[in-house]
Amino acid sequence: MRRYVIEFIEKCVFYAFIFLIPLQTRRIFYFWGNEFNEWTAVSLYAMDILALALFVFWARRIIAGVGKIKLAGVDYFLFAFLVWSGISVFFAANFYLGVYHWVKLAEMVFLFFYTRQFLALNKKNGSVLVVWIWVVSAFTQSIVAIAQFFKQGDLGLRIFHESPIGALIDGVAKIDIDGLKIVRAYGLFPHPNLLAAFLGIAIFGCYWLWLFDSPSSPLPVPQILRDGERRTVRLNEERKSKIKSCVLWFMLSVIFTGLFLTFSRSAIALVVVLSFVFLIFSYFSNAELNQKKEIGKLILFVILCLTFLFVLLQPLLISRFNIDIGEQAVNLRVMYNKVAFDFIKKSPVFGVGIGNFVYEFKLNFGDMEFWQYQPVHNLYLLIAAETGIFGLVLFLGFIGLLSRGIFLIGYTNNPKSKAFIFYFLFSIFYFLLLGFADHYFWTLQQGALMMWVVFGILYPFILKKCDE
Repeated sequence: MRRYVIEFIEKCVFYAFIFLIPLQTRRIFYFWGNEFNEWTAVSLYAMDILALALFVFWARRIIAGVGKIKLAGVDYFLFAFLVWSGISVFFAANFYLGVYHWVKLAEMVFLFFYTRQFLALNKKNGSVLVVWIWVVSAFTQSIVAIAQFFKQGDLGLRIFHESPIGALIDGVAKIDIDGLKIVRAYGLFPHPNLLAAFLGIAIFGCYWLWLFDSPSSPLPVPQILRDGERRTVRLNEERKSKIKSCVLWFMLSVIFTGLFLTFSRSAIALVVVLSFVFLIFSYFSNAELNQKKEIGKLILFVILCLTFLFVLLQPLLISRFNIDIGEQAVNLRVMYNKVAFDFIKKSPVFGVGIGNFVYEFKLNFGDMEFWQYQPVHNLYLLIAAETGIFGLVLFLGFIGLLSRGIFLIGYTNNPKSKAFIFYFLFSIFYFLLLGFADHYFWTLQQGALMMWVVFGILYPFILKKCDE
């Protein structure tokens, strides 16, 4: 009895962890420099405490003999990357800052292993429930984002450490239209781009859930029931399935609205393109007529939803997507890229040390505004600059072997597995492509949690080749 209670508590903690990924609650212990800089600060997040609790649960299972992990080739690449990043600390200008960021990386690697092991033990509905929780969390964040946009300011949710936002606050992400400052939606994230990444995964999660449990695929009815009872049960199941579909459609429309109000160019463009790739490919690869009809309805719904948002937000979207080569944001990104290449040339083997990009940036370029000291807005350049070229090779090797599982999944005829192929494709390509435009999967707590947890969710399906 005690064992079942502990397992139930562990499940509650893990699912709460997934829902609370956006949470910013933290304690800042120290930062280097006269003015606070996010990239040179040491913090303890509430999510770190939850991660520690999960570690304790896992350790208990290992002691009981049910928590061991069978390692594969991809894991050795990951361990090598972790070790190499740790070695880079000894070549960092700020050793202690490097140690802190290496510990954070180790935490994310642990979450990757924990997530995949947890879902391997909860095969029945574990992954579906995780996706549902992610979607519900995204729906909640979208409600907050919509309210922030209409208010053009934060909602005062200080208990959740909501970012202070407003048109007159320096450093807040805005759109400038003829001198009018329009605040972009944050949700409870530290930046709109992070919210957009989170919502993008949720949107595809809605598609996945729709394919899994559409009205065209009612649950089987036990043969032992009488005809009238069987008909009643089937009608009830179809009714529940249709209600679930309506809920998904409503949540999807709200999440799409939240995504567009972030005005994150890269995330919006990727979500739109990959959505249609997913839906159209799903339609033509599915042989069942009823399923084709349901996918067709979903495609029509997405088109109507996107058309409505494009028309409603047209002036703001045009202003946002009209990129001026001479604008400050573009110039800063170009400068960060040059700095990254300089660091790679300076230390091609071990880099400037994990977590030390901004600190080294300050040491070499000390005549800029404090807010201009940021990591290079490119995940791959940042990893190469901080851990060396070999560090980047190890990271890409890990991603490559993880992606290799897509071909193994492709050989199965299981419809559930095929749906997961598309989820895998979307998630991996979404993260990898966003990595060319930003750094938050490496530098910010919420971004790192997103990436490593999603990798952990996908991994059990890849290992099993979805042959269940």
